[in-house]
Amino acid sequence: MLFDVKDLIKKYNLKLNGVIHVGAHYFEEWSLYQELGLGHKVFFEADPDNFKEGLRVNGRNDNVWLENLGCANFDGEIELNCETRNQGQSNTMLEPAQCLVDYPDIVYTHKKKVKVIKLDNYHNNITP
Repeated sequence: MLFDVKDLIKKYNLKLNGVIHVGAHYFEEWSLYQELGLGHKVFFEADPDNFKEGLRVNGRNDNVWLENLGCANFDGEIELNCETRNQGQSNTMLEPAQCLVDYPDIVYTHKKKVKVIKLDNYHNNITP
């Protein structure tokens, strides 16, 4: 995670009851969100392989929605630039640029077609 959620909550005195996590990889933050008392959690992961591994490691839960989808500014499909050196954590729908400068050991080796949706179009009977 690029920032510390606990610090942000404290700094801005946030009162949260849920989270939408886009680009969830293996759902590693699941336990953190549980610890923070976030009742509803929605994880989006576009890469089917990462999604399957996340299911294997974390399973399912009543207050967690796991979606094998990416989020974009349209509904449809897009090519995901994939790497394996960082276990797919650096996969991107964008053409890799700054990442290649900051992390020269990451090499994008292949592409996968993945489904994407506009977050505004996501509906899943979630009640606050």
